[in-house]
Amino acid sequence: MISLIILWISGIILSINLYGGFIINSAFTIKLIAAGFLLGLSAYVNFHVFNCSKNNLPPNKSIMKIATMSGRGLLVIVLIAAAIAFY
Repeated sequence: MISLIILWISGIILSINLYGGFIINSAFTIKLIAAGFLLGLSAYVNFHVFNCSKNNLPPNKSIMKIATMSGRGLLVIVLIAAAIAFY
């Protein structure tokens, strides 16, 4: 979660310092959207694991598998879009 927050903060700081706002280009918009989905996915998985551990149940394998694959894909999209947006 901390790394996602740092990703958000760095994007905001870079956009304000370099471009004076958030309307940069479509790559930056894609980065923001993908980072938002990634943050939501991470929060959902953290709450799911917390509730499962509180009830002494294992996490749902299919949720964890889909979340892991989706998280990796979203992270790649975020990083590539950030590199394109700030190039």
